[in-house]
Parts: sequence; structure tokens; C-alpha cells
Amino acid sequence: MKYEVIVLGGGIAGSSLAYHLCKKGVRSVLIDRSVDPDGATAVSGGMVTRLQDHPDDIKYAIYATRFYREVDSSRESISDGLLSIEDEEYAINDYDRYRGILGDIELYEPTEIIDRWPYLNIHEDELGIYSKNDLTINPRKFLEIIWSRIEDFGCEILRGYTATHIICKEDYAKAVMLSNYDLVHGDLIVSCLGAWNKSFLRSNGVKVKTYLISIPIFKFRVEENLDVGIWDDEVYGYWRPDENHIIGGGYDGYIVKYPHEGFGEPLGYSYDLALDIFKFRFNFRYFKLVGAWTGVASFTYNYKPIANVSKKFKNLYVIDGLGGEGLVRAPALSLNLAKEIIDKWI
Repeated sequence: MKYEVIVLGGGIAGSSLAYHLCKKGVRSVLIDRSVDPDGATAVSGGMVTRLQDHPDDIKYAIYATRFYREVDSSRESISDGLLSIEDEEYAINDYDRYRGILGDIELYEPTEIIDRWPYLNIHEDELGIYSKNDLTINPRKFLEIIWSRIEDFGCEILRGYTATHIICKEDYAKAVMLSNYDLVHGDLIVSCLGAWNKSFLRSNGVKVKTYLISIPIFKFRVEENLDVGIWDDEVYGYWRPDENHIIGGGYDGYIVKYPHEGFGEPLGYSYDLALDIFKFRFNFRYFKLVGAWTGVASFTYNYKPIANVSKKFKNLYVIDGLGGEGLVRAPALSLNLAKEIIDKWI
């Protein structure tokens, strides 16, 4: 069967693109190496906040919060609300900046924070910006949901297959060869392979200027449920609720050359950092570190994401370089790319 669009990679970029295309009736196929959702998105931190530094990222995040609630309307993977804890001066400046854009944010004094979230430590000269419409998600669960929605739209997901080669004729990509040597033909191909994009594209003569960072994430069991996401600007940490657990960590990471190097156990100092910032922010009487892992994020050298056609093939598009903000950036980038594809090719 020939498809109008072949989407490579079932992480947040590929899944959201396939969702947008299939919703519009575009005959698409999503190809992922895993039978069930896995990879970098599935093990990511799960933070989706509109309190971003760059105006473009604010716009991406505004759309992302709507997108996740649309796809997961039953709230199986979503936890509403996020508290950004900042130095008093920065918090006041940020509040003044954001309230003109985001009408739902509130500035919390220390006593208000402690009254509402007594398990938090609030230190001298700290304030909180609370955004009820920001959210955190269980990314693996969300991918399960969006894959199901894509199939409900009548589109196909080829699970457990790796794209190995692009079959081309002159400057057009005609098909993709899979790991079982089957060919999948399509009018258009979009590579959304995340950490694997660079090596796959390079093997097919397409260059992307990105590098990879392995990011450690930690899971603590606690005595009561965290009911808000925490963006800790004071010690550069982030935390999201996960039933009677908390998942998150600090802003450290390690540059790696190949994707497989970036998945595994965090380095020793990352454990120390995570424990320090956890104890700095929380006062749970009981907590226990019960899990730790690393995932990989792809960065461009100017930190701007890639979402455009390749220079080598006129019908090969690439989404890459989401810079550890895939959950924030991918939904809007994929929506814009889906519109371009439909307008230009379908």
C-alpha cells in the first residue's frame, strides 16, 4: 500500500504529527521501532509549562496545554497545575511579564504556599507563581493514548520496525526500507526519530546539525500524593506527581555521541544532586529513592527547533532539535507542519 505521508518515529513529535494528519483524513502511517511506546519521550520528565523565557516557547506551550487535554480528554495521563518557585525579585518580574499573556496565573506569598502545600519547604525571599492551566503528564501513558487515537482515526501504526534506508529517485524520496526488508511507499516522508534522527539521516546523505545530551531523571516514593507540578527556579529542579511518587531531578546532563549511550543509569554525582534538591524543597517525613534512569534529548546549536524540508530530498521533512522541550514544542510544530503538508502536497 502507498501512503500519502510516512511518519518515522512514534515519540511526541511523530505521534502528534500523525494525529494532526490522520484527524484531517490524510492517509498516513506511523512507524516505530517499539511495539509499545518507548524511547526518549516515554522516559522524559513530563513538564508542560507556559512560563517560558522565549516568546515562541510560550506560544508553543499555550497550544501544548490545549493539545494534551484534547487528546487525553479523560485525564488519564494529565495532572493539572504547576507552581514555579522563584527568588522574590524574579518572581515579581516574571508575574508582571506573564500576567499580560496568561490570565490565569497567581502570585503566592510564602504563607499561602505552605498553607496549600504543607510538604514544601519555602525559604527566605521566595515566592511562587501558580498556573492552574499548566500541567504535567505521564508521557508513556500519554503516548499509549495518542497511539490509540491515531488508530481510531483509521491510520496505521507499524510497531516493532526500524526504518533503515530511504529509497530515492533523483531528488525525491520514494519509499522507506524497514528492518525486515519490507518497503513502505509514500508521497512524503517525515523523519521524527529524535535522538536517532542524525544517524539515520546521515546514513542516507542528509545532514542535520544537532548534538545529544543524556538527561538523568529520578523517582521518589513519598508518604502523600504531590498534587501540583513544581518548577524550582531557585535550585534548577523540576518535579511532577506520579500517584504516591514524585518524578524529576536537576538540570544536569551529559553530552553523548550515540543515542544508545544516553539511556541507562545516571552518573553518581547526579544522584547526589537530585537528593540535595529534593530535600531542599520537600519536607516529607518519609521518602525513598526507588528509580533512576536517563533519556536523550537532541539540541541544535542555536537552540531553535528544526521543522522543515531537507535540502537533499524535496519531499523529506525533518522534526528535530527540540532541546529537551519536546513535550512543549512538538504539538504546535507538528500542527504547523501538518498544515504545510496538506496545503502543499495533499
